[in-house]
Amino acid sequence: MINNFLGIATNPDSITRSNSGNTMGELFFITEMGSFPDNNWYDNMMTLLSWWLQSLISFQNPKIKTAKLRFMEGSFEVDVERIDSTTVCLNLLSGSTTVLDCCFCDKEFLIFNICEVTKTLLGKAYSMQWFDEGFVFLKNTLNHLMFYK
Repeated sequence: MINNFLGIATNPDSITRSNSGNTMGELFFITEMGSFPDNNWYDNMMTLLSWWLQSLISFQNPKIKTAKLRFMEGSFEVDVERIDSTTVCLNLLSGSTTVLDCCFCDKEFLIFNICEVTKTLLGKAYSMQWFDEGFVFLKNTLNHLMFYK
């Protein structure tokens, strides 16, 4: 099934910090066919977004043809495949091989969505004074990606 990527959703009210320092919250992709991995997916946002931003920084190199956006909970990932200089295909995977969906989108639209969700998380962390290495790393990684845009 091929359809369009519509965005990445998060709920700022869902973002919490555990006693162990993990920043958890809702984070999922929205396509014409529904949500991936699931509606209101709850995961370690600070870690995921750091991984995703790092992957997208590498993906700015035109020689790199794919990027992986992994989730921590479950065996879900999004393989981003470069179609041309502006278009990517998002292969939504369960496990490492089962393609659940394939979505096409503008590469910059994908990057914009991930950056906006990251800004939402950083805003919440800032308002709650959750300043640690993860916060600083995520903020610096976001700034690094924005430099490439």
